[in-house]
Amino acid sequence: MSECKYMEEILVIDDNEGITETIHHIFKEVFAEKYTVTTFNDSELAFEYYKNNGPFDKIILDLDMPKLSGDTMIPMIRDLHQNQKILIITGKDDLSLEQSLYESYPEYKILKKPFSLEDFTQEF
Repeated sequence: MSECKYMEEILVIDDNEGITETIHHIFKEVFAEKYTVTTFNDSELAFEYYKNNGPFDKIILDLDMPKLSGDTMIPMIRDLHQNQKILIITGKDDLSLEQSLYESYPEYKILKKPFSLEDFTQEF
């Protein structure tokens, strides 16, 4: 009898291909046997994928993207799956937006870019 090992599913959404490639590489190298990772650089395509395949164990979501911004996507995601876990990543310095997100979604962590490998891996 073989043992079936569950791997958590992570969805990464960031318009910067370098960021999604780096995050995918981190999961492959650091968490090889624990997570499967799907990445998107187009937020609209990512949301369509989420609607058909969600929820995920966690979403890593950039705030500042063309088409659908992260702060626009969060309520859309929550309308589908209220308890979806999301790690917000951003390189944008917008304290009022961050404060608004903390107030609206205190359960979500915001990780500022550029982040260290240690800061990132502590979230998993």
